[in-house]
Amino acid sequence: MQTLIIEKPSLAPLPKRLGWGVVTALFWVVWVYLWMPLVTLLFWLSGFRLFDRFVDQTVQTDWREFADLVAIYAVVVCVMGGGLLVWARIEYMRFRNVNRRTKPVPVSVEEVAEYAGLPVEELVQWTQARRIKAYHDNDGRVVGGVADHIDAALMEGMTMTSQEAAMQAA
Repeated sequence: MQTLIIEKPSLAPLPKRLGWGVVTALFWVVWVYLWMPLVTLLFWLSGFRLFDRFVDQTVQTDWREFADLVAIYAVVVCVMGGGLLVWARIEYMRFRNVNRRTKPVPVSVEEVAEYAGLPVEELVQWTQARRIKAYHDNDGRVVGGVADHIDAALMEGMTMTSQEAAMQAA
């Protein structure tokens, strides 16, 4: 029996593996980039000023200009956050009394057997089994299975302590 493709990523097609590898690498780069301001600040506070030669030290920054810039940023953040809150409120008003969720249609064992291409009797046994070992083909479809039936007497013995079970067996 072959292992499932989930356990063997090497069985996935090469373009898909390469695509997801590129996406993963891209997001790792973004993740590292997002941490750069904190890393730079920590280096700067610890005395490593490697990039001071790239910064124009002759420009004097006025604290009022900086405060104005922070205020502009705060306004932009508040407008964007307010827009999200307004959008959420509009969506709540649109759908507050509408229940679009429906219960799934019950499916009979016969319909499942027809869909899976398996015998109905085997599926009925599976519904009554406590544990099933399923076998799949190369495309992942179920092709068969073995149901483990545990009888009631064994179940009773499992709920007893080992001493009680030994006494009952004697």
